[in-house]
Amino acid sequence: MSRWSPEALQFTLTPTNVRVARSSRHFGIGSGRYSDIGNRIVPKSAGAESQPWRDAVTTMSEIVRILDGDSTRHGHATVILSNHFARYALMPCSELIDDDNEEILLSRHCLRELYGNAAEQWELRIDPERRGPAKLVCAVEPELLEGLREVFAGSSIRLASIQPRLMAVCNRHRQFLGSQDAWLAVVEAGSLCLALLQHGEIVRLRHVRLGAAWAAELVLALDRENLLADPGATSRNVFVAAAEVQAQQFPSGLPWVISALDPPEQQDADTARHGNSAMA
Repeated sequence: MSRWSPEALQFTLTPTNVRVARSSRHFGIGSGRYSDIGNRIVPKSAGAESQPWRDAVTTMSEIVRILDGDSTRHGHATVILSNHFARYALMPCSELIDDDNEEILLSRHCLRELYGNAAEQWELRIDPERRGPAKLVCAVEPELLEGLREVFAGSSIRLASIQPRLMAVCNRHRQFLGSQDAWLAVVEAGSLCLALLQHGEIVRLRHVRLGAAWAAELVLALDRENLLADPGATSRNVFVAAAEVQAQQFPSGLPWVISALDPPEQQDADTARHGNSAMA
């Protein structure tokens, strides 16, 4: 990156705050990793219960206007969406599905089975990289995506990618996770996405609410899901990507080998821009 090259920005949207980070590569040197430059609490307005993302988008719009007014040359932006704003499903792969339209119909059916008829209106993406027995499908309300695009319309900052957190974690650690038989736990305040990986492919997925004592609740969720999963696919290894939560200690003597993964906020700026799975 040259001295006068634009910088990359990364926004993280949650129901309670908006975090913004800037690429730390300056004057042609450095790792290109992100460093925090601000965090703003999201005020709650009337109607926030029905569309919990709206206040977060409004807050981010205010931040973008401020950034537009400074002297820094901003280039592209990546937006990481809290899992609170996304819905996930696993779509079984089949040789009978031979075109994109049929794949979309099947993926929407899978979402509808989990979430009801509201899934008919959601904008969805299917992970193109998956080659196992199922593909990860992510759905987001189209009004949320349109609101994010409007935030950057006319801005000096170009919106390059929108990544729900589970997809962002998979993008961040794709090379490492691609060979793992393990549980992947994506932890946020109030939310747990728990995926079982077999040879790097997601074969089981659960998205549940999480309380403040998230470490103990994660262990209980692992115990429960391990009993329900195919015995031939389970693993003792657990990789935890946690963000926006207080650090906690896991009890000793667990049957799990628990390791921490860097959250997607710590990824390289170029990786974030060119993530394999994204909504935009």
